[in-house]
Amino acid sequence: ITPPVGTFLMGYASRTQPSEGVHDDLFANAVALSDGARRADAARRVVLVALDVCSLEVSQGRRVQEAIAERTGLAPEAALLNFSHTHAGPLIGRVGSERYDEEAFRGVMAGAVEAAAGALEDLVPATLETSWAPADVGLNRRERTPEGEIILGRNPEGPTLGEATVWRFRREGETDLVLWSIPMHGTTMGGENLLISAEWMGMAVREIEEALPGTVAVFLQGCGADQNPYRGERSFRQMAENGHRAAQAVLMALETPTPAGALPIANVAREMAIPVDGG
Repeated sequence: ITPPVGTFLMGYASRTQPSEGVHDDLFANAVALSDGARRADAARRVVLVALDVCSLEVSQGRRVQEAIAERTGLAPEAALLNFSHTHAGPLIGRVGSERYDEEAFRGVMAGAVEAAAGALEDLVPATLETSWAPADVGLNRRERTPEGEIILGRNPEGPTLGEATVWRFRREGETDLVLWSIPMHGTTMGGENLLISAEWMGMAVREIEEALPGTVAVFLQGCGADQNPYRGERSFRQMAENGHRAAQAVLMALETPTPAGALPIANVAREMAIPVDGG
C-alpha cells in the first residue's frame, strides 16, 4: 500500500513538504479467525486488518469496514482495523485538509480489502500459543520542565510498558503466523524526514521473518500514546536499531510459548465519550 512519491506524509505539523522517496514499503496484512464450527453457516468469523499507516478518521474506518463487508460477506463490525502509527506514512486521516489525498486513501482501502479477502480464503485449522518478553525500544515521553510545563520529551521515570506481547498461530500444513505488539509511536524519524517508511515496526517485521523462514509476522499497535521509541539521532540507523531490539524481544518470547485452549470468538465494540478538562 505504498503511496506514490509526492504524497504528503502524516504525523508532524512542522512537515510542509511532500514525500521525496521510499525508504521501505508499506503493507496491509490480514489475519482471519474462525471458531471452527462444523457448519459453515454457523461459524463465527472475524478478520483483523493491520495497516502500515498513521491513522484514519472514524468515518474512513467505516468505509474500509463496509468495503470489506461488501467483498467478503462479513458484517462490517467483524472487520477489525489496526494502524501501526508510522509517522512516515501517507496523510490520509485528515479529510478536508489541503494535503489530504483521496486517491492514497483509496489505495490503502483497496489493499485492506484484498488482504482481508485473501485471509478469509486461507482459513485452516491452527493452534494458538501466547508469550511475552522484555523489550527495550523506548520510554515515556511526557517530560516535566523545571517550570512545571509538560512537553514531548524524555521521561525515564514515567510509566511505560517495556515488553513485547506475542501470539503465534501454528497452522496445519501452512505458513505460521506471529502477531506481536509493543505499544510505541512510530516516530524514530522527525518531521524533517520525507521518505516513506513503515518505521521501526516494519524493520522488526522483516527481521522476524528472516529469522523464521516460512512465518508471517504481523505488528499490532496498542495503547502507546505516552511512549516514544529512542529517537535522539532521528536517523534510519537508529530506526534499524529500534527494529532490531523489537525483533529480538519477539524471538525471545517465542522460545517460551504457553498453549492457549480453544475458545469461542466474540467481538464487541462501543464508542465512548472522553471528558476533557477545558481548564
